[in-house]
Parts: sequence; C-alpha cells; structure tokens
Amino acid sequence: MMTKNKTCARLAIFAAAALLALAPFGFAQQKRRAKTTTTRANIWQDVKWEKWGVAYSLPRDLKLTGETPQSNPTRPDGYFGDTREYERSRGGQANASRLALTVDVTNWKGEKIKTDYRGGEIELTPEQLVRLDYIGDTRLRDDPQSPVREASYLEIDGVTGIFVLANAAYDAGKGVNPNNDVRLIWQTHRLYNRNVQRISLVLEGKQKELDAMKKIVASLKFFK
Repeated sequence: MMTKNKTCARLAIFAAAALLALAPFGFAQQKRRAKTTTTRANIWQDVKWEKWGVAYSLPRDLKLTGETPQSNPTRPDGYFGDTREYERSRGGQANASRLALTVDVTNWKGEKIKTDYRGGEIELTPEQLVRLDYIGDTRLRDDPQSPVREASYLEIDGVTGIFVLANAAYDAGKGVNPNNDVRLIWQTHRLYNRNVQRISLVLEGKQKELDAMKKIVASLKFFK
C-alpha cells in the first residue's frame, strides 16, 4: 500500500511533468502571437486614385490629412488636379518619428504645354518636360552648396521620372546624418486622357525613414 508521503511525491512528479509538457506549447503560442503582431505592424494599405489613373501603397499608420482641388480655367491651357496630404499617426507614441507625404496631380489641357521662351512661345511634350526637370535637378546636385544629394532618372511601372534626395534644411548641405530631416521627390510628366499630366510625390522624414520613403515611391502604379 502506497503511503501518504509517496502519493504526494508522485502527484508532484506528475504535476511537474505536465507543466514541462505544456511549456513548449505555451512558448509556441507566445511566438505565434509575436509573429502575428509583427506582421500586422508591417501591413501596408493600397490606394487607387482612379480619377487620375495612379495607385500607390502606404504604411498603415500614414493617414490622409487633407485633399485640395486645384483649378485655373482662366489660363489659356487651363490646369486642374488635386493634392493629397498624408502624415504618420503617432498613436500616442511620443517617440514615433515624423513621416509626411504629399501627392500632387496637375493636368494641363492638350498634349503639349505652351510656355514663353526667349520672347516667344514654344510647346513642350511630357518627355521634354521630364528632360528639363532632370537638367535643373542635376545642376542642384552638382552645386556644392546645395542640399540636393542625389538626382537621377528613375523608371517606375514603365514611366520615367526624376528621383531627387535632399536634406530638408538648406544649411545641412549634402551631409548624411541620422538626425537630419530628408526630402525625397519623384516627379514625372505623361499623357493622361490626352492631356499633359504631372505627378509628384514629396516625402519628408528622418534619414532613418528613407527605406520606407523609397518603398512608397517604388509602389507607384499607372493606368489609363
């Protein structure tokens, strides 16, 4: 017959064994929950701006803060479009770094833009406008006093545009500093519904946000 002491000892052994058996399951659950949390934190939202034939993806915490229509029908060529502004929702996190985005879409009536040049009027195609942007931005890139660090052609979804990276503060020069606010710009001109359309993305945030900025720009999609 088993004594009381032996019974208690055996129950203690069974309890310990049960805890050991359940421990891996508990750790697995914790890992599974942690993985889910990480995945959710990395979710991006797809935005399709059908009105202007453009789409892009944004981090979930980048929220739309304003949308402003633009129009000047009194100009001979007229222009019309919209500007959307996004900013990171900090969600009560005081340490969350700032990240802001402006998406600007401007359209001019017709397949060329008319402009004054040396006392006369000329017409420029979207391709010529992109080339002029490139010339101007590379001059800033090559100016040692300018904060523009990079300026180059960058094709996204089959559309060629100009990629510019600069320090937001002019007096920061071209130095790379984790504490610097940087500005990333991608801009192009194209034909959309037989009108010249300029699409411009301007992002601003700390240097450490640069990968996220580039990912937003790379997510651009264009459609008719």
